[in-house]
Amino acid sequence: MEQAQKVHLYDFETGDYVKPFESLSALEKELHLYRGAAGDILSGRTRKPKVLISFEKADKYPGKVPESIIISGKPIKEKDPIPASLLSEEDLRKKHDMYFMILSFLKEIPAGKFIDESTMLRQLSLYGKPRYREALARPEIHEHKGKADGVIYYGAISSIKKLKSEGVLQ
Repeated sequence: MEQAQKVHLYDFETGDYVKPFESLSALEKELHLYRGAAGDILSGRTRKPKVLISFEKADKYPGKVPESIIISGKPIKEKDPIPASLLSEEDLRKKHDMYFMILSFLKEIPAGKFIDESTMLRQLSLYGKPRYREALARPEIHEHKGKADGVIYYGAISSIKKLKSEGVLQ
């Protein structure tokens, strides 16, 4: 049988540590909360929790604090978290902008390391997608590209320039 994890209670006004509880149900029972309330609070399903709890023990509340809590004499105001269903511009680009995906991948290649085009396209899951060739033809990508024996390689700009000057790559 699995042992229940300790949960720690913090003062709602100051964020100071109050005391531990042996389990979520023990906390709910003592504080007269509905069954499952502690789990809802810890998972973020409760927008305005009535208590501050955490599985971590610290002098001050270690989690995200509601607007009403004052710590160090200053009110802490946090924005509501962005719903998980919303994407940032960067997330959207990572998902659908082939040029962004390729250029981001190329910028992560360390100096002195190279990858052939087919391996890169497989890693990025771009094979078979329309218009990936257009993204590879952009001038910014060209600086990362070199060719040897009919195989196209990509790497850091400095590494590609060095091998081109030595005649290893075209």
